[in-house]
Amino acid sequence: MDVRFYYVSEAEAKATSGLIRSLSVAPPPTSDGKVRIVEIGDLDR
Repeated sequence: MDVRFYYVSEAEAKATSGLIRSLSVAPPPTSDGKVRIVEIGDLDR
C-alpha cells in the first residue's frame, strides 16, 4: 500500500470537506500553522 504525507495550512484543512471529520479531535497544527495529512492507499476517500 502506498503511504504519503504532506502539509496544508490549518485554514485549508478546515475548508476541505471531509478532511477533518470532527474539530473536537482535530490534530494540533505545527508551530508554523500547518497540519500534516497522511494518506494510506485509497482508504477512506
